[in-house]
Amino acid sequence: MICWNCKKEISDRANFCTYCAAKVERAAVPAAKFCTECGRAIAAEARFCTHCGAKAEMHAPAPAAAPVIPAAELEPIAPDPAAEPAVAPEPAAASEIIAPDVPEAAVSTEPEPIAQEFIAALASMDAAAPAASAAEPAPPVAAEPAAQEPASAPVMPPPPSAGRKKRKGLVAVWIAAAAVLVAAGIAVGIWVIRPMLDQEDDRADTRLPSASDTQLAHDLLPEDPASAETPEPPDAPASAEPESPEKSAASQLPDQTQKPKKSEKPEEPAELPEPEPEPIPEPSPVLKIDPAIMDSYMAGRAAGAVWAFAVMDVADGEMVGSARMNDALSSSALLDIPILYAVAAMHEDGTLALDAPVRISRVTAGRTVLSNRVGQTLPLQDLLCYMLQYSDNTASNALMEYLTFQTINEVCNGRGYGSVSLNNYILSTTDYTQNDNYVSCADLCGMLRELYSDQFAGIGGKFLRQNMLIQDSAAASGIGKVAPAGGSFMNLNGQKSDKYNEVAIVDDGTNAYIVAFMASHVSMDHLTAAAQTCGEYVFGTLELK
Repeated sequence: MICWNCKKEISDRANFCTYCAAKVERAAVPAAKFCTECGRAIAAEARFCTHCGAKAEMHAPAPAAAPVIPAAELEPIAPDPAAEPAVAPEPAAASEIIAPDVPEAAVSTEPEPIAQEFIAALASMDAAAPAASAAEPAPPVAAEPAAQEPASAPVMPPPPSAGRKKRKGLVAVWIAAAAVLVAAGIAVGIWVIRPMLDQEDDRADTRLPSASDTQLAHDLLPEDPASAETPEPPDAPASAEPESPEKSAASQLPDQTQKPKKSEKPEEPAELPEPEPEPIPEPSPVLKIDPAIMDSYMAGRAAGAVWAFAVMDVADGEMVGSARMNDALSSSALLDIPILYAVAAMHEDGTLALDAPVRISRVTAGRTVLSNRVGQTLPLQDLLCYMLQYSDNTASNALMEYLTFQTINEVCNGRGYGSVSLNNYILSTTDYTQNDNYVSCADLCGMLRELYSDQFAGIGGKFLRQNMLIQDSAAASGIGKVAPAGGSFMNLNGQKSDKYNEVAIVDDGTNAYIVAFMASHVSMDHLTAAAQTCGEYVFGTLELK
């Protein structure tokens, strides 16, 4: 038998523990079973031990109560030499009995519902305890073996009182109740936290069910014996429902049951290729031209002249010129460029047809090949060809009369060329001081650049290469006299006794440039020589040969 107090092995017939003197209660309670944990008798209807709190459902039925053996017939049991002799505690008054220290958190004035059953069983045992203790014979004092040295027998402590046993039972009950409460708290915490963890997992692994998920769930389900005995053919299951489109789409998705494993080493970011340096655009060759050198040439060749020049790169529109390149100067025959530009712009807008009939109403002196065509009607495009190839005054006047001065000025001014101002027909008067025609070198370069770079569908670079070429002897004057031999050269000039104007386009197949020269108030011979010198400098600087 195991002592309920010190848990040591004692004789099955002993009424008191020979080690701690605890009373072995056999017949104190009409018990139907004994606790296998502490060895003490408990009521037959109790589901928990009222002494140690162990669950009684799992215990085997208690054996029949052993007959009480008188104390005179008990054999003395020698105490264990290794065990320390028990010291009998001094009896204390009932008022001085102190219950074991129990934490305040575990003590409550009202027992929990779980412990109410324990208390009821304890109350029934306490009621029967006095009668049992009165019938119990006095515990015998164990005799000392003869082999031992003479010494007084150990004083055995009196059996514990019913109050002390009750308190020990209460302590065990409260300890069990506290354990149940702690377990309940842990369960509640898990119940509260688990949905949050599941929600985080759902967010991290949101996916559609795959075919492997369905197969895995099918493998985990317990096999139905009925279905195992009569398996249906896999190719045509009788009880299978038609697969929905959603399930079919889900079954074709790749398996995502396993999350991708994180690599042990963090992936190093791929090195970005070094950006290639942007090519620095080369400066236009026209920037090499020094206007100061042009000033020195003009001072040596045509001192006192009113003049201007400009050189433009067709590719990027870069332009270099003299101080007066933006000033509106007397245009003479160079008014043909504003006429040509106005026709191209109006044809592009759909307000003018190139084959429109134009009547020649007057004959103009000076350079012309249409003096015998007065009263005739020619297509507008044919008049443009005469105007450019021969610098024909009759063709220019017929076009200005057909288009009107106001229309030509409005078209050119409206497109950014404000220096254009046509007010009179060529050679219609000898005094141009009050009613002359004007344009600037810069605007001449700008209008020709738009035309030569094909910004208009009807009149472009091809038209200029075919028609902008002086056919008479005046073509080899000024800039035209020093024109490069290679590539394409197009020019238009106008000359009077005290004036020389010329504009030219030079294209060597790689680069194209526009050169404009306008000068007056000096004899034409001096101005022509100055234009020639300026042309040589420009073509040499641009390395045009």
